[in-house]
Formats: sequence, C-alpha cells, structure tokens
Amino acid sequence: MREDILKQVVEDLVGPGALAYALHADGSLTIVDARGWKRRFTPADYHALHQKRTKTPKRSTE
Repeated sequence: MREDILKQVVEDLVGPGALAYALHADGSLTIVDARGWKRRFTPADYHALHQKRTKTPKRSTE
C-alpha cells in the first residue's frame, strides 16, 4: 500500500494524531493511537477504507 494512502487509512481508523503504525506481512495493521493505545486491525477491517482512498476521481472533459 502506498504510504500516503496508508496514512489516510490510519487517520480514518483512529483519528488524527496516531503515534505509530505498522503494516505487517500478514496484512494486519497495528496502530498506536493518540492516547497511546495499541490497536490491531485485520485486512477486512480496513479494506473498504483502502478501496475508497485508491479510487481516482473522474476528470471532467471540459
């Protein structure tokens, strides 16, 4: 996953101010949120957010 998209997905999941995050080989995503709590997400948890972020906006033909 691209770094810019990953940062946006992390913010969508835990809000702004995440202290750290790691994308693991098994596809799981671990995030330390702004309160210092470690939270783990499966690919199913964040798949829809990733899909939303990777879609490109349609260009106007004008």
